Amino acid sequence: MNLTSVTNRIKIPEVEQFLRYIQTDIVALPGRSECPDPNDADNALNTIDRLCRENPGKYVHTSQYSNRANTHIHATTTAQELYEDLPHIDTIVTGVGTGGSSGGLIEFAQKYDKSTKHIGVVANPSDFLPGIRTKNELFETELFGAEQFDELREVTSLEALEALQKLVIQEGVLAGPTTGANFAALLAYLQQHDTLRDDGQKNIAVFIACDRLESYMSYIMKRQPELFGATLHSDVYTATIVDEETDDLTVSPDDGVQDWIAASGILVVDTRGAKPYGNFRIPGSINYPEELLKEVLETGMPFANQKVLFVCPTGDRSLYLAKTLRGRGVESYSLAGGLVAWRTARLPLERRA
Repeated sequence: MNLTSVTNRIKIPEVEQFLRYIQTDIVALPGRSECPDPNDADNALNTIDRLCRENPGKYVHTSQYSNRANTHIHATTTAQELYEDLPHIDTIVTGVGTGGSSGGLIEFAQKYDKSTKHIGVVANPSDFLPGIRTKNELFETELFGAEQFDELREVTSLEALEALQKLVIQEGVLAGPTTGANFAALLAYLQQHDTLRDDGQKNIAVFIACDRLESYMSYIMKRQPELFGATLHSDVYTATIVDEETDDLTVSPDDGVQDWIAASGILVVDTRGAKPYGNFRIPGSINYPEELLKEVLETGMPFANQKVLFVCPTGDRSLYLAKTLRGRGVESYSLAGGLVAWRTARLPLERRA
């Protein structure tokens, strides 16, 4: 059986190397950024659906984002093994990627009336975490249900990697960044809930180790170069934003925003990929895909002596770009709510003829 992988962001080189090693036909969608575009009709899932329609009988879409077999196998294996091995489970912490492992654990707990709390781990929008989505990306998977979780916890890549190093060095667990994120979220949760059960027994908390270390060394080297003898640590992956900063960093898409753009002479930078940018964009904006922009920011300084307004689909990732540039002395902003909010406000867009 031949495997075809349709993707717009293989971010880990070792993953692509493995797929090519097993002779996978990779359909790479060019020019996409990390920020998913809910208005792009040519995203990965729609492309897969089109391939299946145009080639009846040739493809079977395994669809880990919507196939309930994904959650079911975790309910009948992962969850069953955990509850058989432990006298009780008070808390389970799982990363939310496809929603398969977390959904399967929840499915089992609900079926057998378990009182377990379920903590979902999501990525902080400041950076990319392999296998975990941000809150604004969760629309991509049909297996995710926010109401099923007791809590969703955001984790940054650096928090995940610091926790991962503890697992690897102190415990000998050769897991990857997703596992590190789960462990980081668990530690933070336990610091706030370090109490005994009502019956006097210790609480039992479980986190899922779901990836291996070897495939992610290039990812770790990029974000923690000091561990490998390098001294340069890019600020691209370390921006953090407190609530008080948001108003100063964002511009609202209201009736006066167009006049403000014209009067200030600000450069509007659309960080989506080339294709969605070509389909529609804010008049006068330029295209600088986020993935390319981050590479340039690691070694250079674009937009010197300019005012910049960053735009992405939902306004989360552009906020961190604005914070990074602001930290380098550039007057930079993010469009609040992104292009979704701009369209909702019925502000003008340039469209492909």
